[in-house]
Amino acid sequence: MNFADLKELLAVGVGRTDLEASYPRWINRALKQIQKDHDWSWAKSILSVVVDAGTTIEALPSTFKCLSSERTPIYITAGLGETTPRPCYVVSYEHTQNLKGAAWPASAGTGSSTGTYVYLQRATIGVVSLRVPDAPSSNVTFSVSAYSFLPALSADDDENILTTDYEDLVEAKLKSIAFATVNDPLAADYENLYRLRLQEAIRDDYARTHKGRAVRMGGD
Repeated sequence: MNFADLKELLAVGVGRTDLEASYPRWINRALKQIQKDHDWSWAKSILSVVVDAGTTIEALPSTFKCLSSERTPIYITAGLGETTPRPCYVVSYEHTQNLKGAAWPASAGTGSSTGTYVYLQRATIGVVSLRVPDAPSSNVTFSVSAYSFLPALSADDDENILTTDYEDLVEAKLKSIAFATVNDPLAADYENLYRLRLQEAIRDDYARTHKGRAVRMGGD
């Protein structure tokens, strides 16, 4: 399904053509909520973020959702004389105020196992930035493992992996939102259906991610 198909689905399935102007908002709200409800494998990528010399902050892409659950989701990959990636410790802003010692541990030029502290700052307007306690003396490139949101749909032929691979899931969530907006009791039924479809989709996402991987039992 594309954006036009989803709008037609609302017109036929909900029957409130008097609220047609709200269709785009309902559709993108449904897609956004589906992405919030699970960290989808296809939404994970490595972002390259550069903090310039003399500064302490760099905005992440506007589609940033959250860091991945890896033990070390952020590495320094260039700058400070590094030749191998250096892991970073992701901490809170409050923690950085209690740091003792240099914020940028010296590197021998062959990589360092000593971690550098970084933290994320979420602005009131929704922008998330990568911050460091002290300004570096040269540009520093960070590799950030993160999940991101898909762009909103706007043109009639716009589509994405959710609308093409998980049509039943999208339809259930979209109708749940639409019926809830007009105070129709059918909203609860479609929300229950959505929860069922969501669990099915999560299992499918897991299977796609792990298909073909060797499973070892009892160690190497």
